[in-house]
Amino acid sequence: AEAELYHFLAKNNGCVFLNLSEKYLRTLARNNKRKVQYRQAHTGEPITGLIEIELLTESPKVSVSFTSDAGENIQIDSQLIGRHNFQNIMTAIALGIYFKVPAAKIKTAIESYSPNNNRSQWINHRNAHILLDAYNANPSSMAPAIHALQSLKSTHKMAILGDMLELGGESAKEHLAILKMAAKSKFDQLVLVGPEFGNTPFAKFNAIHFPNVATARDWFLTQNLNHYTILIKGSRGIRLEKLLEPQD
Repeated sequence: AEAELYHFLAKNNGCVFLNLSEKYLRTLARNNKRKVQYRQAHTGEPITGLIEIELLTESPKVSVSFTSDAGENIQIDSQLIGRHNFQNIMTAIALGIYFKVPAAKIKTAIESYSPNNNRSQWINHRNAHILLDAYNANPSSMAPAIHALQSLKSTHKMAILGDMLELGGESAKEHLAILKMAAKSKFDQLVLVGPEFGNTPFAKFNAIHFPNVATARDWFLTQNLNHYTILIKGSRGIRLEKLLEPQD
């Protein structure tokens, strides 16, 4: 589906915003003539015509910097966490620079954005800090979300991971890879929800599995969440946000 967009823009001489830090995008855009290219800043001299953004920190929240047209270093302290959100912030900055948005306004717009609608949303719930990211999930967003939880300071940590949908023939392999990654993080609790994760050897990795969000919620309501930081991450179809609905 992503390739179709690049093909359409190439055919119609459209402009592509190309994140060079995502290596596979270079291949998709090989036939596109008009490109606005940006990437994570590297050491050494900057390349003319290439927008570079430096990652200052991704824990507990993402902070970045870039150089304005006036040569001023602009630091942005966002309300987002995780390497995947660094990619999103880079794209926002590149768009702003291309469309001549003043650097101060780029900074204000990104810093004032507070995530909601189940997207990287921080919620205080039953004496726990919960990162609710239940709008979508795929391997490229699930992995950095797990790393983000791992990097946070907390007395106890729990990861509740829902199925990553629409992966086709790669589903079994990708779910097993995510399970192994999460298990290595040694969270206090690793909880899996959905039939795809159910096909993995979850017990071998000391994970708890529930076939759907209803059964997971019954268990979740009985847990003592005091002093926990919890990641809730899954595809839209799993509807993991229902875990936080009040008790009937």
